Amino acid sequence: DVYTYPVKSVNLASAYTPSFYVALEGSQLAPVTDLHPVHGIQTSDGGYVLTGKGVEQDGSSIKEAWAVKLNSAGGFVWAWRSNITGDDAANAVVQLPGNGDLLIAGWRKLGSVGHRSLTKLAHASGVEIWTGTFGDSASSNGAWEMICLTSDGVVLAGLHQKPSTSEMSFKSYGNVA
Repeated sequence: DVYTYPVKSVNLASAYTPSFYVALEGSQLAPVTDLHPVHGIQTSDGGYVLTGKGVEQDGSSIKEAWAVKLNSAGGFVWAWRSNITGDDAANAVVQLPGNGDLLIAGWRKLGSVGHRSLTKLAHASGVEIWTGTFGDSASSNGAWEMICLTSDGVVLAGLHQKPSTSEMSFKSYGNVA
């Protein structure tokens, strides 16, 4: 089937103008390469945090979760990578209330079994405070989106008992702040 969609005109003169552009460099997350930002937020201090996945090193197929913090002008502040053995990805990030720390949702493979994961990072330094996995997903579940509640809770959304090919229908990679 072929679908046609109406095209709406866009006035480029009134389009939002970015205040800076950032190129993520391998040296900031070395040896992780082929970086794919998946999600980003603006933090309470005016800076930004981007999360995503890359590969452990050139020629590798092992996925590695990462996050970077940028200041309000786009300057590099800190980088975090998961350093686990096996595949993982960081799919969403929120800042906890009260200028709080960061919570990253994603997935990681422990052995041959995929699990949803949550990792808490210190906002100021990117130091990992804790990480945990939950829900034996057998590679068919993942935490892909997250919102923070004002009552110190979060709501996660993701896949449940779906083949991994469904993940692209659920989450469009490259949706960053």
